[in-house]
Amino acid sequence: MNALKKINSVLIHVLEYLLALLLLVSVLLIVAQVFTRYVMHAPLGWTEQSARFLFIWMMTLGVAVTLYRDSAMSFDLLLHKTKDPLRYFLELFIMLAITFFSSYYGYCAYQLVMKSQGRFTSGVRVPLPFMYSSMIVSNILVVLVMLEKILEHLKDGSARLKGGAK
Repeated sequence: MNALKKINSVLIHVLEYLLALLLLVSVLLIVAQVFTRYVMHAPLGWTEQSARFLFIWMMTLGVAVTLYRDSAMSFDLLLHKTKDPLRYFLELFIMLAITFFSSYYGYCAYQLVMKSQGRFTSGVRVPLPFMYSSMIVSNILVVLVMLEKILEHLKDGSARLKGGAK
């Protein structure tokens, strides 16, 4: 448990810096596109699509950070209206469902990557497997984060179910 927590902490920390870097590069690409289009009257053809691809990577990788920080939007009215032990099992079910969905989505993304071998995007000519692999990387990270949360939930569960901490 501590090993997984330490690994996730380091991965998320590195991921936050990577996401900041991707955002910076994306902003610079967009500024370059605006400058060359409206000031130079000679737009760069690759900046817009490159910024879009960086945005895709930022969004998919950002999911793991969001779940790690417990910052995901949710409709938790039902969750907050229930009491333990039902609430405990409902929280566990939600975490297991996220883990299952993410695992399945990652598997489907892997199949998509394998089917798209040798294909490229139009314009910038980025290999499609590279673009689709963002979903695989993201879902691996999500599964790692959710496994940590499930183990923590199970560890804290005995106290909650015995009427201890909420």
